[in-house]
Amino acid sequence: MLNTILEQLYKYAKIDKRIVFIGTDNAPGMLNEMKESLPNQFFMEGASEQNIIGMASGMAADGLIPYVFNHATFNTRRVYEQVLVDCALQNRHIRIIGIGGGVATCHLGPTHTSIEDIGLMRLIPRMTVLSASDKKQLTEIFPQTINYPGSIYIRIGKYGLPNLDSACKAEIKLPQIYTGNTDKVYEKILVLSHGAIFRRVYESVQRLNNEYENRFILLNIHTIKPLNNKYLKPLLESALGVMIIEEHILTGGLSSAIGELLISKNVSLKNVKSISLGNDNYIHNFGKQEEIWDKHYLSVQSIYEAGSKLIQDGQKENL
Repeated sequence: MLNTILEQLYKYAKIDKRIVFIGTDNAPGMLNEMKESLPNQFFMEGASEQNIIGMASGMAADGLIPYVFNHATFNTRRVYEQVLVDCALQNRHIRIIGIGGGVATCHLGPTHTSIEDIGLMRLIPRMTVLSASDKKQLTEIFPQTINYPGSIYIRIGKYGLPNLDSACKAEIKLPQIYTGNTDKVYEKILVLSHGAIFRRVYESVQRLNNEYENRFILLNIHTIKPLNNKYLKPLLESALGVMIIEEHILTGGLSSAIGELLISKNVSLKNVKSISLGNDNYIHNFGKQEEIWDKHYLSVQSIYEAGSKLIQDGQKENL
């Protein structure tokens, strides 16, 4: 997905002179073609992230559309005050691309593990939060970010994930939910997920549906904020249970967003299971993304067992 968003950025920058790329301490040669052909729209700055956000705010004030590209940890935690005060408070619209979201770069350790980024950015007023699951989805989302109101945080997870066309058939339209068929959700388990982990969730739900006669409906929610409450509310009300799976701590992410929706719309659910990475702990493990998932209850087997338990609990309550 890393190459995809860079390709999209360059493609639309050639069409729209307002689009500006701002990188910091990135790999040599990144977007060299854009640097050479669009020198007034390409900026590679040193590792001074707070100043870069101030720079992006100034550009936005002059009518440009800056896309700030950096590790998710540094583009959220390190620059938080500048994003909140210099940009959002001033209603200056920037686009923040956080690469390595979740534990995609966990081989670099806890400083590069971004499992609270969604919660941080959701707290900022007028900030839209996006988390694409594959390259195709990201390609459909990107052009809509150009003129979309307010600032946007775009979380990029593990690179090179396969497209999941069979799981994602609906047209993307922000802030809609990218999903398949939701007919007859009553007496079914609603599974909500997003980002890089969605591929693994998809595998788990296929296994569950084979065993439990298609009792699970999987929704790919690429827009964490704002949620499409009008669409989600009736599905949540009629579902037998809800399972939320994400590469994020339990607080602040999709699980929290769904909980806020349930409270605000007075929706009562008996069977809700949230499976989050780290719960309320730091991730100190080093290794590959898949290995960290497995160590922290995000294996295909763990997701399958959680879904099975929701079905069994629902059946007990209906006896």
